Order: sequence, then C-alpha cells, then structure tokens
Amino acid sequence: MQISGAAWGRGVEDADQKAYSDLVTTGDEKKDPLTELMVKQYKASTADFALEQLVALREVLGRGKPTYIPASDLAKLDREIENRNDPGWIAEQARKAEERRAKQTATEDRLLRQGRAKLGGDGDTWSARAGRIKAWWKAVKAAEKEETWSSAFGANRMSARQIGSTQTMGGEFTVRNKHARTDARRDRTIFLDRGATGIGERMKPGNFHDPETGASQKNEKGLHDLSASLLDGTKTPSSILAQLKPYKNSIVVFMPVPAEEDLQIFHAIANLEAPDAKALGDMRSKLTRVKYAQGSDMHTTLFDVSASPDEPAQIRYGVTGRAHRKGEEETMADETDLAARRTNALEHSVILKDGAVQKVNEIVMAYRSHDSARFPLFARWNADKKQFDVIDPDHEWAGTGAYITDAGVWHD
Repeated sequence: MQISGAAWGRGVEDADQKAYSDLVTTGDEKKDPLTELMVKQYKASTADFALEQLVALREVLGRGKPTYIPASDLAKLDREIENRNDPGWIAEQARKAEERRAKQTATEDRLLRQGRAKLGGDGDTWSARAGRIKAWWKAVKAAEKEETWSSAFGANRMSARQIGSTQTMGGEFTVRNKHARTDARRDRTIFLDRGATGIGERMKPGNFHDPETGASQKNEKGLHDLSASLLDGTKTPSSILAQLKPYKNSIVVFMPVPAEEDLQIFHAIANLEAPDAKALGDMRSKLTRVKYAQGSDMHTTLFDVSASPDEPAQIRYGVTGRAHRKGEEETMADETDLAARRTNALEHSVILKDGAVQKVNEIVMAYRSHDSARFPLFARWNADKKQFDVIDPDHEWAGTGAYITDAGVWHD
C-alpha cells in the first residue's frame, strides 16, 4: 500500500507527530533538485514497515482526524496487518525472498566466471595470470586514448553528472553509520568535494594511491564516490535532457564508463588470490568505473560503514535507499537489492531499455584518471538552441565552440 504521507501527517494529532515522523522517515536525506536543499526521505510503501511498526502506525492514524485519514486507508492497514500475521503469507514472502537471493547469487557466480574467462589464462592467483593482467591493462588505457564522444555515447557508455556552476561545491557534512543509524555518537564529520575542482582532483591517481606508500588522501580531500546517470544513446526519441534530473542552472559532467567486459575482467582480477597489492591499488586509482547501478533513483546518501568507532571512517555512497523492482511498488532496498546494484554495475546495460523502471536511472561513479584528452567533459544546457555547449572549467567556464545536440550528436 502506498503511503499518503503528507495527508496523513496533517491528520495526526499533535501529541503523535514525533512518533509519526519516526515511523515514516527512513533516516536518509537527499538533495531536492528544485530547491537544492537537503530533505528528509520518506518510506514509499507500507511494505517498508516491520509488522510492529505497521501496528504502531495504525494506532497513531486511528487517533487522527478522519478528514485527512479516511476509513478506507485504515481498513487497508487492518487487512495488511492481518495478512502479515497469516502463516501462509509469511511462508510465501520467505519463498520469494529466497528465490531472489538465489537468482542474485547465480548472477554473481556467472559474472565472476565470465570475467575470468575473458581475462584468459589459468589459475586462481594473481601471479598465475600476471601476463594476462598486464596485457589487459595496457589495452584498456590504449582504448581510453582513442575514446570519443560518439564511441562512448553510441555504445551506451556515457555517464552524466550534474554539478553547480562554481568550481568548488561541498564542504563538511555529518554522516550516519549504516550499522548504528539511530546512534548519534557514531556520526562522522566528513569533507566532500563534489564540484569541478573535486572532479579534477579525482583525476590524479596519487590522491588515491601513493606510488611509494600506497596511502590514500580520499578522506582528507573529500574525494568520495559520486552519483550520476547512464545515458541511453539508442533511446527513441533521443533526448539527453529527458534522461537528466531537473536541476536548475547546472553544469553536466560527461564521462565515459568502461565496457561491461572490462568491468567484469577488473572484478575478476580484484578477486584473485594473493593479489599484487601495489599493482591493484595503482589500477584502482586510474580506472574510472561504475560501482553501483539501478534502473531507478536510489534515494541514497553518504554513509559511514566502519564496524566500530575505533576504525577510520569508511564512507560509501549507494549502500542504502530504495529499489523499484519491475512490476512492484518502490520499497526500501534490502541486501539483495544492494547486491544487485553491484552486479548491475558489471553489466550496466541491464538498467537501460526494459531495465529502466523510472525516467532517470542512477549509477555510482568512481571518477578516476582517464587517458583521453577530452574527458571529463563539461557542458551547459543552452535552452535557446536546444544543445549542450561545451565549456572549459580552467577558463572560467568559457565556451569552446563545440556543442552536443540534445539527440547526442557531437559538433566541433
């Protein structure tokens, strides 16, 4: 059952407002594309509630004003609570959940096998496949040098992220711990650079992996993973603008993502036994890649996933939020949904076409160095000419003369 959050909220008695808010909010905040303010995220469906929470919600709403909380809604809640207590319903939900888990496990196994097969060679250790790894890495970087707008966009490998018109965006933020979301003592104060300057800093491998020590400055410089969308270059009718969230006065960062084959090979390499830590760290610092992907808005935010207060902060984006499974209501993402985001990243075409369940998809990007001279590419929407004007962040966003039509055609 979809939640009528705003209407119900108006009907809840004053004494119940806090309890109601605690029940219907998720604990996450997300930037509103129109107001550019951080706003609380709300549960979309009663499926997001545990049974005891659903009972508590029914009690709160039952004390409210019928003008805003109709008897039909209360009746639906009563039926859902009755279902939740039915042994047959409970068994069916468990069966469906196990079916989803088994399907996800099979996908994970398949993609790991595919990656190893495409890498070539034999053995489960890094040393056994060292020659193949070296050859693959050389080919990846050679392909980046030849990358063009058309080669990436036409292959559905172009990502788009919207940022503000200032060089520096971000600052200090307080983030929650995923394992202790209601414990404010576990909150962390972090720095995040999400503007053009931050994109530039992410292009410097040394910020993530010092060649001598292997040390990372990711936390100090706020170079955490960022949200973007994967563009469908074969969509008909074709419109880049229609595939972006409606942020005001934004600049778009266009960046190619690796082919699915290369992401699967890299995944297989990262899971080899006895890895060459220095070589693997070097690759991670130099490979722009998709880490999570979903055919709908993730409604996620930054979280600390460290296991204890004594550990350094481990900041992740994309490990919470909502999922919209095809043919179902949007719900809070469970562990199977989060695992699917990881495998979707390795075969990112699955979130396009039939896998696109909302107008705009969401991917989580690790922006890293790219051997092309053209990318990352910055552009501003020109509403009069219906095109994206390419601009130069190093020269006060001056136009370069190049532009991209809304249909995705490049013009020098």
